[in-house]
Amino acid sequence: MLSFLDDWINNELSIPNKETANLPLCPYAKNAWDGGRVDVSASSDLWADVYTTIKNFDDSFKVVICYSEEHDQTYEELEAACIALNGWLAEQGKDIWLLSFMDNCAMIFVQRLSDLDDASRILATSGYYDNYAREDYVKLIVDRAKWRQVNDARKKETSS
Repeated sequence: MLSFLDDWINNELSIPNKETANLPLCPYAKNAWDGGRVDVSASSDLWADVYTTIKNFDDSFKVVICYSEEHDQTYEELEAACIALNGWLAEQGKDIWLLSFMDNCAMIFVQRLSDLDDASRILATSGYYDNYAREDYVKLIVDRAKWRQVNDARKKETSS
């Protein structure tokens, strides 16, 4: 899995792309990967591993990739589960965001919502999202920013 991720990050995610203003598909992936700020967790029970990762997330890593080669969900089901959990996490004031990916295995990326949203705002000023389809932009960027507002409000409520 590590060699797959290394290849994917270095040869796909880090290559400039015309759809993203000639920036890499994921401009922060290579730096995080090369800097040892990505943890990779193999799992026989993907969602139990995701739960444990969320519960214990302590910023030792920027991103934790939970993966399972033995999964019975489609990509659409993985994505729907992440979307539902993201809403729940925001409502709880838990600064965590989940992203899904599926290739030869199912992967769930666990990271800070605030980090992802801050990075997204920086990318927006560079024209990164200019070629995104409106529907994708709303689903991926606008909705996430709204959930961050909910998350931030919940954190303030619980700290008062």
